[in-house]
Amino acid sequence: DGTVVVKRASGTDRAALRREASVLRSVAGPEVVRLLEVREDDDSTELLLAPTGGPSLAALLQGPQYAPRAALHA
Repeated sequence: DGTVVVKRASGTDRAALRREASVLRSVAGPEVVRLLEVREDDDSTELLLAPTGGPSLAALLQGPQYAPRAALHA
């Protein structure tokens, strides 16, 4: 449907976003966010990501609380 998630960082946070991009390039799976593109300019770095189709973190945080082991399987 053309929906993308954009993560943007500037300053010293750019290195962390670049590391995240590197990790995403090396993993794949149905519940792993797919990296579509990395964009950089003089001031910022952006990751363009394909949504997984699952619930958002905000929605999960509003739902039931899980024990730590059960949360791994949620």
